[in-house]
Amino acid sequence: MIAEHEFVTTFEEEEAQAAATHILRQMGFRVQTDGAKLVAKRGVDKPSKAKREGELPRSVEMTFDRGRCTLAASVAEQGKPKPIHREMVKTALSTIERVLVHGQDDEEALEPWRHVESRAKARTPQHGGVRRVIFWVLVGFLALMLLGCVIGMLAAAFE
Repeated sequence: MIAEHEFVTTFEEEEAQAAATHILRQMGFRVQTDGAKLVAKRGVDKPSKAKREGELPRSVEMTFDRGRCTLAASVAEQGKPKPIHREMVKTALSTIERVLVHGQDDEEALEPWRHVESRAKARTPQHGGVRRVIFWVLVGFLALMLLGCVIGMLAAAFE
């Protein structure tokens, strides 16, 4: 799931990068800057390693050009995107915008982010886990039934 967002800020480039870096770090991202580009990552390396939705790999990139900020955010999921993934991406973008455009303080800007994060941490990503367990339980049951039939036939043959 990828989303882009653009807005204009009155911040200078260094101020915008510093404010974005600060808020992204508070959101749990690892931030690197490369000139006018800021790259932030969070979560595990691969979606299959995530034990919770909140651990899925996420990234945010910000470029700055004379007051215009372009943000791109993504979450790597397995399968098709779920509503929580859209919320995670949109909330990350809007949190940065609230700081850089509307001048909200960190606590106020982070409130929606924390709400989405708490929901994401509580959810387990669907790696086919429930279906896989049901499948293997049925396979085990059928194998035991087959083994029981074979043992019954062998017992009947030796009587």
